[in-house]
Amino acid sequence: MRICRIIPISIIFFTANVLFSQTNENLMYVNALEGLRVRTSPNINGQRIGLLRHLTEVTVIREDSAFITLDNIRGKWVFVQTFYDDLENKVEGWVFNGYLMNRNELDNYLSKIIVEQKSPQNNIVQKIIGSWIMNNNREVYEFRINRTYFWGKVPTSLGEDGKWYVEDSKLFLEGVISDLDWSEKVSHVYQVNFIGDSILILTLSSQGSIMYKVYFKEEEKMLSINELEKKEEEISMRIKALKSNTEGVYPVIDGVIDIEKYLDVKTKYRILWILKEVNFGDNPKSPSNWNMADFYKNATLDKIKKILTAKRMMLATARILSNLDALEAFESIACINIKKLPGGNHTKDNDTEIQQAYNDPENRKILLDQIEAYSPDIVICGNTLQYFEKDIPFRQGEVKSIEMGNHHYFCTKERLYINAFHPAYLEITDNGYTEKIYNAFSYWEEKYRK
Repeated sequence: MRICRIIPISIIFFTANVLFSQTNENLMYVNALEGLRVRTSPNINGQRIGLLRHLTEVTVIREDSAFITLDNIRGKWVFVQTFYDDLENKVEGWVFNGYLMNRNELDNYLSKIIVEQKSPQNNIVQKIIGSWIMNNNREVYEFRINRTYFWGKVPTSLGEDGKWYVEDSKLFLEGVISDLDWSEKVSHVYQVNFIGDSILILTLSSQGSIMYKVYFKEEEKMLSINELEKKEEEISMRIKALKSNTEGVYPVIDGVIDIEKYLDVKTKYRILWILKEVNFGDNPKSPSNWNMADFYKNATLDKIKKILTAKRMMLATARILSNLDALEAFESIACINIKKLPGGNHTKDNDTEIQQAYNDPENRKILLDQIEAYSPDIVICGNTLQYFEKDIPFRQGEVKSIEMGNHHYFCTKERLYINAFHPAYLEITDNGYTEKIYNAFSYWEEKYRK
């Protein structure tokens, strides 16, 4: 499930009969497998500012007085708050409470998961490696591939290190817990009731009661819409500041076409296209502050089909994001150019100019900052990946031929890098171009993401 790039990390402690030791009627839990939108105002037209992960714990601060019906569910808008990252940062805004559940409902929900979805031992070992986090008590478990682990509790200095292993669907931990002035050996045995790509449910029997711990996996730092908008604005200002030696030539602003769609849960994979430059024809002069992302965002489907580069990016992206229509898929991508200053009709013979642009320290820093900010799952290059050879370790991944000349794609668990022909390359058909990119994606998804 692709969420809106915040870090909604939650903890759920409860015994067989009572959830938590304290009573707090304002605590609720997200009941939406694809996430729950957070808005600035209590209506469907309110600006979307984030998305809360399924089962995230929230505190209801207040509620709107009016009942409404959304998705055939009757409920109210409620203002909620949840902390993330540390004790000071928080996400807050309006959500529809038809997709929230109380403690008893959560108890029943988790009981069904535990009964119905037992995990085989080999699944546990493969999936448990990584960082697992619970929010309210700020517990963090890090299970490493070398079978060592770390446990910590923020903001205290309490920590634990040791070794872990799995037998008979049980997680065994043997380590040393320590604080500033003491330490002692400890051991724990948890029953692994369920483990998925993002949820780990453990149980610990103690003094006649059963305590469930629900962890959420943190594979990467998530972005909120507001956070990415701020980064885009800062990067745009840096692009505008790039200087041209030619009068009347201004940098072209590029980036994410539609930030909300790029971060939407329906967008299963974040896709970044890296091309060479914007081509303004025989006259490379460009209007001041021209924004390629805004141009594509406002373009109609017919307009995109008339631009060969855009059309092929759209067709290839739509094959990958098959749950979206072609235009929606296209609007969900990020697209950047190595050379921020526009060029003319010389796309086959401008390698020297592209290399010079990449070698410019500020231009290169902008490019690398864009890639870091967008945190893509898939990077598709129009014969441009080679320029990043010294800055991005893509060759550490498995290398496969994409069957486009001498180009290849590189597979890692975290990211797929595809170096293909430029989308405007005329010696290949639309279907041929799309199919070869999709085949590379299919291989990576099957081997590295399932």
